[in-house]
Amino acid sequence: MITAVGASAVLAATAVAISMLLAFGLAGERVQRVAEQAALAAADTLAGYVPGVSPCQAAELVAHPQGAAMTECLIDGSNVTVRVVDHASGRGGVARAGPPV
Repeated sequence: MITAVGASAVLAATAVAISMLLAFGLAGERVQRVAEQAALAAADTLAGYVPGVSPCQAAELVAHPQGAAMTECLIDGSNVTVRVVDHASGRGGVARAGPPV
């Protein structure tokens, strides 16, 4: 026979598991947004819209305050690919951006 305490424990464990999965998924979305923002900043800098820093420096200046580290910045012609890793979750994101149109 299932007791109220047993049912409550199962319900609580399920709620915790769902919360952890949601948090992990949201962390992945957040780090992807950071990668996209960093790539856009790098592309704008490469196009000459942001003077005084290199494209990869611009990407790092966007990623770092948001809790991510830029692990790779590749310039290919007028396009920039940026990889970042979130400090808290360890999740990674990658994005590519080109010149504004």
